[in-house]
Amino acid sequence: MLFFYVLLNIFQLPFTDFETHKFYLSTTEIEYKKEFKTFQIITQLFIDDLELLLQQQEKSLRLFPDSNTKNSDSLLKFHLKKEFQLIINGEPQKISYLGKEYKNDIVVCYLELYLDKIPSTIEIKNSMFFDLFDSQQNIIHYRNKASRKSFLLHSKSPTLVINLTK
Repeated sequence: MLFFYVLLNIFQLPFTDFETHKFYLSTTEIEYKKEFKTFQIITQLFIDDLELLLQQQEKSLRLFPDSNTKNSDSLLKFHLKKEFQLIINGEPQKISYLGKEYKNDIVVCYLELYLDKIPSTIEIKNSMFFDLFDSQQNIIHYRNKASRKSFLLHSKSPTLVINLTK
């Protein structure tokens, strides 16, 4: 019996790396709707990464299915507010959290920022998961009617500035 146990563990070793992903990435789509004076934002995060982050405050928390939806949403909002910011004239703006949904192994978060006055530039900060993973990268896809641009943020460069007048 011991032989089978040892044999089983040996065969499992090569497959253990497949259970966790070796790259750490999030993507965020930001669409500037000038006619509505809004930024519509969709952030996609790996469920296991987000769960690990949220479990720093609530050890028993599970996602997909949520063990406590109200608590997970509250913690998610807290981290999004802290780690993802749109900054105008040095002031972080109040971004509305519209909700989330699960798609396969991804949590898709929907956010929106309404502006009374359109600034000439906006600073975007996305430091999500930088405290957890050294190799974390956050891709920002920005678009408006005229253009589409993509940016790669990482721990040494967690912010970017976009000119809205172009």
